[in-house]
Amino acid sequence: MTLAEDLNLEALNGGAHALAEEACRIKARLDKLEAIITGGDDSWLNVQERAGELEVVVNRPLAEARQQALALRAVLAELRAFQGVKDAPPPAAADPADELAAARAAKRAAAST
Repeated sequence: MTLAEDLNLEALNGGAHALAEEACRIKARLDKLEAIITGGDDSWLNVQERAGELEVVVNRPLAEARQQALALRAVLAELRAFQGVKDAPPPAAADPADELAAARAAKRAAAST
């Protein structure tokens, strides 16, 4: 189930619809950042030529992922408040650095067997 389906985006209107759309955009950014962090996308590192010199550009996907996770949490909280929902808060977003460390440990364990 997608976030849009989970939030019932099509049934919302006005401010609730705008907040839900923003939450879906943030989720899409988080998915892209996850692909970068886990090696599914090489856009975190670029080599560019400028005026005969090579420039290496390294993006900061982990820091950006943390910021986007905080933004998503805030938008979803605002959406719940907007709708007057009094349910339990969502579970804390997983830290991408912890997920990356776990993935590395799993790869090391698999390589050592």
